[in-house]
Amino acid sequence: LMAGKAMRLTKQILEHNKTYIAVFRFKNDVEQEALENVLKQLSGRIYNVPPEISAVRVQVRTRKIHDFSILDQSSKHLVARIRCEAGTYIRTMARDMGLLLDQPVELKELRREDSGRFNLDHCVELHEIADAIWLWKECNDGEALMRMLHPTEKLLTDLPRIVVKDSAVAALAHGAPLLRPGLVSIPDDLTSGQNVLVTSIKGEAVCFVKVNTDSESITKMERGEIARPSAVLMSDDVYPRRW
Repeated sequence: LMAGKAMRLTKQILEHNKTYIAVFRFKNDVEQEALENVLKQLSGRIYNVPPEISAVRVQVRTRKIHDFSILDQSSKHLVARIRCEAGTYIRTMARDMGLLLDQPVELKELRREDSGRFNLDHCVELHEIADAIWLWKECNDGEALMRMLHPTEKLLTDLPRIVVKDSAVAALAHGAPLLRPGLVSIPDDLTSGQNVLVTSIKGEAVCFVKVNTDSESITKMERGEIARPSAVLMSDDVYPRRW
């Protein structure tokens, strides 16, 4: 769950690879060799058409299946781990398994184990959230709720970033362009048009910017605009205005 300006990261978070544990049930017995052949056919780049009842438009599209491995198996059941590109419909994979095996295949259970760098160890149960909110509202004790809340920066630890001077932060938080004099450091492999995270010297997430040029050109510049904010993450009153 995301709140406040962190919700502007929703699209990026949803694009992370996912890992699922799925339980499939076959109508008839399936031989080991036949099943392994089907799993190979459903690995790599595959067609994955969303079901008719889904949150997206039903159209042919491709998705990358990084891993489709057997965890447990009986004659009519399969427990598998599927590591896949975001937007993969596991129900569609069950249907396609059925087509390849020439029999109905039912998806009985599905559990997401991770999304990007976040896994079940980072999760809390709904009753824990409810209890924490009750303590906060009824007993003025927000400690349990605060333990569940994480800063926006935790979502962004693996991303390349531009670091800027404190004097540039407030302007960026107001939506102003990023100018060359405000830079502290940049990644070595920036390309024109790339969206990059901008942080303060202390590591606070300020915004995402769309870069106008590449790293080599930026290092040769003394002044001028190098990027414009595409999504502002920091409130505009955290750092004092310098203009």
